[in-house]
Order: sequence, then C-alpha cells, then structure tokens
Amino acid sequence: MEHISGTDFLVFYGISLFAVLGATFILKKLWDNSLTYGIKSVIGFDPYQVAYLRGGAKEVIGVGLVGLINKEGLEKQDEKLAANFSVRTDGIEAILQGNLHQPRSARQIYQDNHILDRAERLCQSYEYELLREKLIFSDHTRKVFKTLRYFYFASFLGVGSFRVFMGFMNEKPVLYLVGLMVLAAISIWFVTKIPRLTQRGECYLQDLNVGYKQKLRDFSEKEKNKKDNPESQTSDQAYHQDSIALAGLFGAAMIVEHNPEYAFIAQEQKRQMDLGNGSGYGGGGDGSSGSSSGDGGGGSSCGGGGCGGCGGGCGGG
Repeated sequence: MEHISGTDFLVFYGISLFAVLGATFILKKLWDNSLTYGIKSVIGFDPYQVAYLRGGAKEVIGVGLVGLINKEGLEKQDEKLAANFSVRTDGIEAILQGNLHQPRSARQIYQDNHILDRAERLCQSYEYELLREKLIFSDHTRKVFKTLRYFYFASFLGVGSFRVFMGFMNEKPVLYLVGLMVLAAISIWFVTKIPRLTQRGECYLQDLNVGYKQKLRDFSEKEKNKKDNPESQTSDQAYHQDSIALAGLFGAAMIVEHNPEYAFIAQEQKRQMDLGNGSGYGGGGDGSSGSSSGDGGGGSSCGGGGCGGCGGGCGGG
C-alpha cells in the first residue's frame, strides 16, 4: 500500500470510508424495524416507567423526589434534604427515604451509587417491558454496533496511521490524510452510535408529549397562581397525580423549578443530564440515558408534530 501515490490513496481512503459508513447507516436503519409494530403501545401510562424510558434510573430518581415533595416526605435544611419518616412510601420513594437519614445535597443523592444501583434493580421490570414493546434498543444491538465501531477504528485509523508514518519517513505531505483521518473518526463514532430509543420509542414519547402539553400549561398556570397567592396552595390528590405524571414525561426539573423552595433540585437534575446522560428523545448514546423532552417534542423520525404519521393517537392507553 505504500507504493500507491498520495492522491490515489486519499481517493481510495475517502471512497472506502464513504461506502462503509453508508452501508452501516443503512444497516442501522434496517435494524430498527420497530415502527412495523405500529405506534399504539399496549403499556399503560406509568410516570416512573416513562421517566425510565426517557432517561434511565436518574430520571426515575427525580420523579421520586417530586413524589416525596408532594407527600411532604422531605425535610429541607438549607439546600440539603433529609427524610420525614412519618410519611409512608414505597418504590423509588422508599429507596430515597431509606438513604436520607442525614441531610444530603441533591448532588450527593444523584451521585450515590447505592441509590442508583437500587433504582436500576427496581427498574428492571420497566426495561423488560420497554424492550418487549420495541421502545428501546437492547444491549445486544449496542454491542454489535460497538464492535463495528472498534473494527472501523482499527482499520481506517490503523491504515491511515501507517501511511502517515511512511509519509514522514519519506518527507511527503500528510496534512490532508490527517484531516481525513479526523473526519473518519468523527463519522465512525456518529454512524455507529445507537440512541437509547427506537423510532417507535421516539414516536411514543412524542405522542405522549403532545397529549399532555395542555396539562403542562394548566399545571404551570396553577404554580404561577400559587406564587402570586400562597394561600391558594392545594393538596388535592389530582394536583399531586398531575405533578407526578408531568415529571415522568417532561422531567422532574421542569416541575420542581416552579417551587422556589426546591428549585435547587431542578438545577442539579439539569446538571446531571448535561453531564452526559443524553439530550433529546433519543439522545442517549451507547448505554447512556436519554433526557427530558421539551414542551413540543422536537422533530423526530415520526414526522414532527405528535407522530400522526406513525400511527397517531396518544399511545399508552
């Protein structure tokens, strides 16, 4: 290969890279056949399951904190939280309560591996059901494309590095090849990256997003009224159920940020998501989490507003 001229090698390298990445992109599209099952999911609307679908166990922890706030199950000391053990809890709320004997910051809660491990175990049934419903990609799929990634890295970067070395030895220009290798590395990473959600998962979430958008507006208006008139605060069951449902779908940060007393939790939740737990519906990478969905649910493979083209209807009923 060292006898190939520099220009011919660049052309060969570029064409090979384009062909391999194109084939891999097509393979990834064919691999995700989830939309053949339709968009109408048989799973009911469970806010904790929806939170896990969006962003994994850390999102479930956030919804659990919202639940404890609703039940007055937290005692706030400065910007630290301790459990109020006079409140009965179960599920993720009980896990959080059991680990808040001493006041802890929101960051300590989110970064506690013991809490995260127990939350992951609690969510195993969610993951099984989401896999069965073709809403998320399996670990097997991630492993297949991760193996392809490493193979492509070894092939293209290995051959390119050898050619760069030979160029230095023979005092030949290698700048174009180095630039092409950088482009190859970036392209390989993105093409072989598997999001958390399948196309069906993205459509399912976007349908829920559209279906609950008005409820989010109504909730925000209630919170605004509470700020303007503190005496109007309500403890009715419907209000608490709405806050849990909306936290599961739109993210705990979007709910608790309306409450000045617990706004620091929203700040930490956003920070955790920004640290690499994904962005957008399918933002998770290989093994990473997704993130909270926006108010309108941005564009997706579903065709924009509400997945009407995917089978329509607010899934989850």
